[in-house]
Amino acid sequence: MKKARIRKYYPSDSINKILLFSTSLFIFTLFNLSLGIDGCLAGVGYLPGSTQKICQLTGDFDKDINFNQPTINLTDTRYGVVGTDLGSSFKHDGKIYFLFGDTYPSTIIPRPEAADSIAYTEETYPNNCLNLTFNTGIDGKFDPPTVLFPGFDQGGCSVPVEGLSYNGDMYVYFITGDLCDDHLGECYLAKSLNDGHTFLLLYKLSVDYKFLKVQVEVVENSDDIQYNGIRQLLPTNVQNQPVLFIWGSGKHREGNPYLAYMPLEDIENKSEIRYYTGTDASGIPQWSTSGSEAVPLFTHPCVGDPSVSWNPFLKKWLMLYTCSDPRGVNFRVADYPWGTWSETQVLFDANEDNGLCYFMHKYDCPDAGSGCDQNYDCLQEDKNGNRCCRGGGAYGPYVISDFSEGLEGIYTTIYFTLSTWNPYQVMLMKSTLVVDCSITVTSPSSGEDCLMYNTKTIMWTSSGAGNYVKIELGLPTGCGLSWSTITSSTSNDGSYNWSVPGPARNNCKIKICSLDHPDCCGESPSFDMVLPTITVSSPSSGVNWEIGSSKSIRWSSLGVNGNVSIQLGRPSGCGYIWSTITSSTSNDGSYDWEVQGPAQDNCKIRITSIAHTDVYGESGLFDIITVACGCTSGSIRQGFSSDMVMCARVPQMYYYEASQACAEGWHVCSPYEYGDNGGASI
Repeated sequence: MKKARIRKYYPSDSINKILLFSTSLFIFTLFNLSLGIDGCLAGVGYLPGSTQKICQLTGDFDKDINFNQPTINLTDTRYGVVGTDLGSSFKHDGKIYFLFGDTYPSTIIPRPEAADSIAYTEETYPNNCLNLTFNTGIDGKFDPPTVLFPGFDQGGCSVPVEGLSYNGDMYVYFITGDLCDDHLGECYLAKSLNDGHTFLLLYKLSVDYKFLKVQVEVVENSDDIQYNGIRQLLPTNVQNQPVLFIWGSGKHREGNPYLAYMPLEDIENKSEIRYYTGTDASGIPQWSTSGSEAVPLFTHPCVGDPSVSWNPFLKKWLMLYTCSDPRGVNFRVADYPWGTWSETQVLFDANEDNGLCYFMHKYDCPDAGSGCDQNYDCLQEDKNGNRCCRGGGAYGPYVISDFSEGLEGIYTTIYFTLSTWNPYQVMLMKSTLVVDCSITVTSPSSGEDCLMYNTKTIMWTSSGAGNYVKIELGLPTGCGLSWSTITSSTSNDGSYNWSVPGPARNNCKIKICSLDHPDCCGESPSFDMVLPTITVSSPSSGVNWEIGSSKSIRWSSLGVNGNVSIQLGRPSGCGYIWSTITSSTSNDGSYDWEVQGPAQDNCKIRITSIAHTDVYGESGLFDIITVACGCTSGSIRQGFSSDMVMCARVPQMYYYEASQACAEGWHVCSPYEYGDNGGASI
C-alpha cells in the first residue's frame, strides 16, 4: 500500500510571529497547531512555502526562470567544475568545507570523469549565496581528493559523504563500490593532513550493508545541557569526554538508518565503536561491539543521503533524507540520537515547492526544452539514454548546521544543499520548521473544589510554548465564559500559585496561553470556586445549656486561615439578634463559654472567619435554661437560714442568683424559704 503523504500545515488564522526573509522584503508568518504528542517529544511542523532556493552554487549559469543569470561561483570557468552533486559540509580550520560527489570536469582540463571535489567558504552567513573556493591543483582547477591506497575505487558513484575536524586534521568518510547500480557499496574513514587534497585510509566502517552513507556529530563534554542531558544516558566511561555519534543508512535508498558512537579521541580506533541495539525497559540505550547487532532507528526502507544534525532552536536532533514514498525530502526529529524519532514529514516536494519547471527540469522527452523549462543539461547519459530530456530529482539534502537560525522553542530556519540531477548541479536551499505549540492544564482537575481565599497551585505541561505564558480565569455568564487576567506573564515552568478569589461560582475554567503564540492555549476542565467551611459540632441540635454553666463550643474548619469570632444568636421576630461572645480567638476548634442568661429557646452559635466574614458556620438550635431552686428527696440541702445558700439540682425552672460555687452538676439557689415539703421556693 502506498504510504500516505504527511505534511503539517498551519492555518492562516493562527498567525503568531512575523519573520523577515533575508533575501527579500517578503514577510511570512509562523503558525501553530496544538497537537497531542506522545511522550515528551514536542511536535515540529513544516511552514508551508518556506522551502526556497537561494541560489545555484555550482556550474556557470542558472537557467531557473526566476534567476536566468550567471552563478556567483562560475565553477566551470574558474575551477573546471561543469557539474557536480551532494555537498555535505563540516567545519575545519575556521572554514566550512563542502564534499562534492561525482564532478564532471571541463573538457579542457585533465581530470577523470566523475571524480570528486572539495570546496570551502569563509562566509558566516549565507545572505544571497555562498562564495566557494575549491581545492585546486597546480593548474588552478579543482583537485580531486585522493585516497592513497592501492586499488581504492573513486570512480562514478564512489563519493565523499561526510567529514569532521579533530586536532587540526580532516577526517572524511568515503563511499566506494556498487552504490549506483546495486545500491550497495562500502564506507571507509580516511584522514587528510593537507586539508583534503590527499587522504590516508584508516578502516572500513560499514558492516553487513549498514552504515553506508553516514553523518556524524560531536557532542562536547561541556554541551550536555544543550543536548537534553544526553550524557546521563550513556555508559559511564564516556560520560565525561567528547563523543562522536555516527548515523548511517542501510542499502542505498532501500534501507533504514542505524546509529553508533565512539569516544572522539579514539576516532582512528574502530574497535571503540559501539552500535545501537535498542533501549531497555527504562528507555536507556543499549550498545554492542558488533555492528551485525545494530538495529534500525525506525522503519522506512527508502532512506537516501541522510543528513543528521543537532538544532539548538528546536532542541532536537533533525534528520533529513530523500525517499520515494512519500516522494521528496523527508524530515524527522528526536530528543536523542537514537530517538524516539517522529513520524516522517515532507520538507520539499519538487512538484509543490517550485522545483520542477523552475530549478529542476521537468520531463519533456523526446525533445528536451519542449516543455515548461529550459533548465537541463546533457552531462551524462543514463541507462535509458537521452538524459537531456529526463526529469530532475532532488537528493542529498545536507544541512549546513552552522547557518541554522531561529528562536529557541519556537522555530528554526535551516540552510541546506540540494542536488537536482537535471541540471546536474547543487543548490543552496532554506526551509523553516515550527515547533507545534501545545498547552495542557492538569490542575485544577474536573469537578475539583477550589477554596476561596486559599492558594491553589495551577499546573500545566507544554511544548513549543516559549518561555512565558499568560493565565486567565473564566467565569460563567449567560452565553459562555467571561475571562479575567490572573497574571499577564509568568515563567512557563509548569506551575503557578494562585490566590483563589471570590465570589463562589460553579463551572469555572483556567486558560493558559503562550505569549509567543497567543493563539496557543490550553483550558482546564470545569471546576467550582467554593467558600471555606466552618462546621459547629457543639452545641448540637436540641441540647439544653444551663445559665451559668461552663460549656465548650466546638467546631472544625476547612480552608479557614487566622482567628475567628464567636457570636450568640437569639431569635427575634423573623430573624436573630447576634451578640458577641468573643471578637477573636484562635481557630483551634474549641472555646470555653460560661452560658449567659436570660433563658431562651432556639438559640444559635455562629463562628466567623475574621479575615473573610462571608465564611462562617452555625450550630443547630439549642435552648438556654435556668437551674432548679428547690429540694426534693434525693437532693442535698446545705443550710437552713436565709443568709445561706442552697445547692440543688431539682428540675424546676426558676431564676436564681449565684453567690457561691457548688459541686459540678449542682447549682446555687438564693434567696429561698424553707418549705414544709423539705424543699425551697422563691
